[in-house]
Amino acid sequence: FATMDHNVSTKSRSLDAASEVSKNQLMALDKNCKEFGIVLYDLNSINQGIVHVMGPEQGITLPGTTIVCGDSHTSTHGAFGALAHGVRGVTAEGVGFRGGTGGWGGGRAGGV
Repeated sequence: FATMDHNVSTKSRSLDAASEVSKNQLMALDKNCKEFGIVLYDLNSINQGIVHVMGPEQGITLPGTTIVCGDSHTSTHGAFGALAHGVRGVTAEGVGFRGGTGGWGGGRAGGV
């Protein structure tokens, strides 16, 4: 799975409220998720949120899963028995989209 989190404006859930850089990153995430068949919790999803909060809330963060996020709080998934790696954004982009075992925003082994 993937979620739109830290790039989302706090003023509005509208894509137009995001900065130009954030808007481009959110649009790239949407495009990549569609291309690779990844479930995306986008701006219109009731489940969209900060990955280290919504992952456990939605039951996605589970013991034995591998989670890779471009967020400094990624290690909090370890409290649920997941193998969690916090990486920088550019590295996170490549993890799942190149066939890795995690991905942008977290994921189960083999997904993003």
